Amino acid sequence: MAASISVLRPRRSRTLTAVMALYLLYSLVPLAWLVISATKTQPALLSTPGLALGGPFALFDNIGQTFSYDNGIFLRWLGNTLLYVVVGAGGATVLATAAGYGLAKYRFRGRQAVFAVVLGAVAVPGTALAVPTFLLFSKLGLTNTPLAVIIPSLISPFGLYLIWVYATDAIPDEMMEAARIDGAGELRIFLSVTLRQLAPGIVTVALFAVVATWNNYFLPLIMLSDPTWYPLTVGLNQWSAQAIGAAAQPVYHLVITGSLLTIVPLVVAFLFLQRFWQSGLTAGSVKQ
Repeated sequence: MAASISVLRPRRSRTLTAVMALYLLYSLVPLAWLVISATKTQPALLSTPGLALGGPFALFDNIGQTFSYDNGIFLRWLGNTLLYVVVGAGGATVLATAAGYGLAKYRFRGRQAVFAVVLGAVAVPGTALAVPTFLLFSKLGLTNTPLAVIIPSLISPFGLYLIWVYATDAIPDEMMEAARIDGAGELRIFLSVTLRQLAPGIVTVALFAVVATWNNYFLPLIMLSDPTWYPLTVGLNQWSAQAIGAAAQPVYHLVITGSLLTIVPLVVAFLFLQRFWQSGLTAGSVKQ
């Protein structure tokens, strides 16, 4: 019996463990640098090594200055980013879920052509479409408005493809037929029967969409010229650019502190959505 248990026990790979330890170190060192640097004043930041503590502990002072600097523009940038994420990433998740489910479970003429277009869209980087999108929005008079950032964010070809592939195997056709026999309409089947089955895929798409919209930099940079509509990415870069020129006013300590505050909502969103991700793996399972 002991021999059989030892056979079933997974073997440990020292090489794999070493590789994962190096990857963990590579991932955590920049985060540690960011946290440590956010505790320093501007002079201490420039006079001490990045991973070394130096000078007075100024984290809370830096946070207060970040929120109050330039008439509290950081709070406006934070609100803009939340607006773009809630409307843009939320809308992208809803559209990708509905379209991916429809393409996976319904047969219609031109379905393969749509599949080819979606795959092609996945292969095109967003930066390649930024300039044509700017020219189009400029003709429509939508530049320098929140719609210039929100509307492009609503389209997520990768999210649509991910839901398409996931729904193909996660939603049994027999379950949908049983719901139809019971008298349920297609909309009710989607909302009441299959949506729980799609929960892990929906959360995955939502995570990708939230991170992509939160970290979006190039599109808002070319679409927006009014600082009051900047997201955090563009706004913090504007603060960093203040250190260049004859009348330079470096505020690197505020840029670093703002960057630290910027990643907090992403961490919270990931931890919050991960719970639904794990619970959705077994929710609504069927026995065939």
